[in-house]
Amino acid sequence: MSTSIFHSKEQGRQAVEDVKDQARQAANDVRDAADEVAGRARRIGANLRENASDAVQRATGAVRELKSRGTDAADHVRDFIREKPLAAVVGFAAFGLAVGYLLRPAPRKRGWFDASDISDILQPLERRARSGYRDLRSRGADVIGSVQDRIPDHPVDAMVDRARSFGRNFKFW
Repeated sequence: MSTSIFHSKEQGRQAVEDVKDQARQAANDVRDAADEVAGRARRIGANLRENASDAVQRATGAVRELKSRGTDAADHVRDFIREKPLAAVVGFAAFGLAVGYLLRPAPRKRGWFDASDISDILQPLERRARSGYRDLRSRGADVIGSVQDRIPDHPVDAMVDRARSFGRNFKFW
């Protein structure tokens, strides 16, 4: 004997029809949403086309304006050169000298000493200072160690420990 969730064929048909109606409604809803999205996309595309067209027109106008200004400037320069050729030659020569001065290589040394000279002088002093610091540090550690060995658990131990950590962390350079 077969078990069915529907009590009659009519209820089964009605359930099938309900499912078909729901599917049709869902398809209609999807179609409506797709139409709405397509409409929005068309409006956005039209706005983009319009904005791009405006930008192209503005850029074209700016290029034309620059071209006319450049032509006017060239005409003024040409007229100036024709009217005052000597002043133009002197001006161009001064401009050439200024550009040449700015583009020349920098001199190796300026003045009577150079930074490398100072480095050469200070390098041996630096080596001596470093070795003296290392020697002083090791001797200080030896002295602190011998004092601590002679007086164990003394209140000075805390101060010695602080001095030792300060010496480890302190650097001249």
